Amino acid sequence: MKLPAVLFLALPMTSLAGEFTLQTNDYLYVVEQSESEARSIGSIVVRVYEYEGDASSRTFFVAGGVFSRDGSIVDVTLYDVTLDGVDELVVVTESVGTGGYKHFMAISRDAETLELLEVRSPDDPKVTIDEVF
Repeated sequence: MKLPAVLFLALPMTSLAGEFTLQTNDYLYVVEQSESEARSIGSIVVRVYEYEGDASSRTFFVAGGVFSRDGSIVDVTLYDVTLDGVDELVVVTESVGTGGYKHFMAISRDAETLELLEVRSPDDPKVTIDEVF
């Protein structure tokens, strides 16, 4: 008995790469998920520039960092997580599984450094940032 030939194709890894920008009067925050990483886990790169009135102008670099992520980036916002009157950068990722669970990453900026303050992963996938922090 002759078995049918089976053809296997090598397909490129798919990813939901993206760049999120957030501007204030003084700074431009750029948060990026690499095209070469999986959507489910990987890293995010955060860069902060002095804002010069144009979101495409990235001349004056202030601070940056690389952080682990679980899921794909779905939102980036500024929010006073520590209740000290200074907004922290909050990166929201969503798992790629069936639950669609969110992870809220609070990142603080101090002059020339970025620091991951905390990651919160609530059980409710529909939770908002106001309910998390």
